[in-house]
Amino acid sequence: MGKASGSDQGNSKSTYPSVLGLDGAISHKKSYVNKAKQCLEQAGLKGSRLEGLTDYLSERDL
Repeated sequence: MGKASGSDQGNSKSTYPSVLGLDGAISHKKSYVNKAKQCLEQAGLKGSRLEGLTDYLSERDL
């Protein structure tokens, strides 16, 4: 299910790692995750399932 590995490169599509490098892409991901968690906290959802899902999706290996 989903796209084949490397299909974006084969189709000359930009990806975060190809534009920013792997370290830059990881840094951007961490920044977006922190912003999402701040928003969840402001909405009174700290420690919620949604925060847990955010953690899971941001930390899983692809």
